[in-house]
Amino acid sequence: MPIQTIYKPDFPVQYRIATYSLNTDDNGTEIQFNSTAAVTAHLPAVHEASNGYNVLLRNIGSGTLTIDPNGGELIDGASTLSLGTDQWRWIRSDGTGWKTISCWVPANSGGLTLVERIVASNDTNVEFTGIDDSHESYFVEIQAAKPASNDVSMIFEFGTGDPTITWHTTGYAQAAHTLQSNLVGNFNSNVSTSRSGLEIIGFPSGQNRLGNSTGEGGDATLSFNRVVGSAQRPRFRFTGWYTDADNDMNYIDGAGQLPSTTDLVTALRFKMSSGNIDSGVFCLYGRAKS
Repeated sequence: MPIQTIYKPDFPVQYRIATYSLNTDDNGTEIQFNSTAAVTAHLPAVHEASNGYNVLLRNIGSGTLTIDPNGGELIDGASTLSLGTDQWRWIRSDGTGWKTISCWVPANSGGLTLVERIVASNDTNVEFTGIDDSHESYFVEIQAAKPASNDVSMIFEFGTGDPTITWHTTGYAQAAHTLQSNLVGNFNSNVSTSRSGLEIIGFPSGQNRLGNSTGEGGDATLSFNRVVGSAQRPRFRFTGWYTDADNDMNYIDGAGQLPSTTDLVTALRFKMSSGNIDSGVFCLYGRAKS
């Protein structure tokens, strides 16, 4: 049997109690921030950090920790990221920008871990394909989604199969209701058994849909289980809140399923009923098996 040399990674910890500007000497370390006030971790410029620079930033204080890239540089497509108490984020530079390697959302946030984060930029659709047996349930958070076209809805579909994904584009059943701010006490409901997808932002009847003017757009959350061997139909629970094309506030609450299959979900796809997704942040979280 060959002799193997085992290397133990050196990942020293340092502590900060105030805002701190990282430098090249911080590469390969963990920095823990402990402050009751809000503090900021200023990242070095990516050309100085170079390809491979990585650091773990952890907030052990009660104040918010903000991760701030240099100048106009971005991290995961955002200008800054924030960490609450007991949250951490391991990040790296690829020489052109900052990306998250891994992060932790604490137990008081449901024990969820970030699987993937996508920032939309005039995309036909946003797809998550990293859905597997490592988690038993999943949660999607959509922030500041804005369509390229006016008066549309955001639809999601799911796929099954691995490694080849089969996208399901017909036969969805949906039950949903909405509240609209322009009509006091107005409550609409909709039940449909043959849809091309499930509408997560925008009312299924075609009225009060997403606007794309300045300040318009929407947010949503989506959850579903993925229990191996359960032989259950894929079922989804979703909530959306958005400003429509008439600049009125709307709220949608619903659930949906695809009666024709009991296959496990392996992918999700979000798109607009017409046109592209102009912008928005899409985060997929997973809850590990107990």
